[in-house]
Amino acid sequence: MNQLLKRKNNELSLKKKKGFTLIELIIVIAIIAILAAIAIPKFGAAKHNADVAADQANAKIIATAVSNAIAHGDIPETATSVDTTKITPYIDGGTLPKPKTGTSGGAFTITYSQGTGVVVTTTGTGGIRAYPVS
Repeated sequence: MNQLLKRKNNELSLKKKKGFTLIELIIVIAIIAILAAIAIPKFGAAKHNADVAADQANAKIIATAVSNAIAHGDIPETATSVDTTKITPYIDGGTLPKPKTGTSGGAFTITYSQGTGVVVTTTGTGGIRAYPVS
């Protein structure tokens, strides 16, 4: 009976001693750091691509609003620059969106001519021709 109790106590003490060593933990942390170093730049590029796509979608909305304003006579067909206050009623929500690319003070620049139609670009650093996409 005494031997059975000793054997049982030895089994319990062995189970309690199991765990991770310091070297195993350091290796796992190093692998996580390597994966993070690879993944973080990819997320930055994905965010930039999403911002550009959002600007292109907003520019298309602005171009449609300009076309509607011209069709309703709010903007003359001979205009070369567009007054943004005349197109806001044709934009859902009634406000002109701000671009996500470039600086925080950036804006959309809208030009119109009968030959080229509506062209929307963003201002600031990283300004792009958002509509039509070149």
